[in-house]
Amino acid sequence: NDNELPTRFIEINPVACKRFGYSREELLSMSFPSNVPPDSPMVQRIIEKIREGQTSFTLQDEFVFPRGKTLTIEFSVRVFNLNGKKVFLSISRDITERLKTEELLRKSEKLAVVGQLSTAIAHEIKNPLTAMKGFMQLLQSLGNKDTEHYIDIVLSEIERIDSITNEF
Repeated sequence: NDNELPTRFIEINPVACKRFGYSREELLSMSFPSNVPPDSPMVQRIIEKIREGQTSFTLQDEFVFPRGKTLTIEFSVRVFNLNGKKVFLSISRDITERLKTEELLRKSEKLAVVGQLSTAIAHEIKNPLTAMKGFMQLLQSLGNKDTEHYIDIVLSEIERIDSITNEF
């Protein structure tokens, strides 16, 4: 057209037909971008880059298909001349699941770091705890009847802390 923007599909694959919710014949008869939501940020960015003269680029964004389904899509676009007309080849990939998996991996890595930190903290707690337990047992062996009850309480609490740190 006059804006030097491609306005029609010249070929489309079955996956694109399924995503758009139209038959191949329907999509080939439609003008671009009438087959996508007019306010689509992704389409606006593609048009902007073509107008800027960029001939090869990749964009990633959420895309709402005409039938309402939203996917995170990576569009790779290559603009070139074919028989004197500007055309663009667009390859799109649904990366929704990949991004979800990457997010789960990041969370898993954070949890692993928390686990390592917990283990280190437990180790640091156990060292002074062992010393405290040893001194309390030493005091207990002195046989002072006035403090025996308190020493038993302290030893019991030391055992409780030790069992908690053993969970890490």
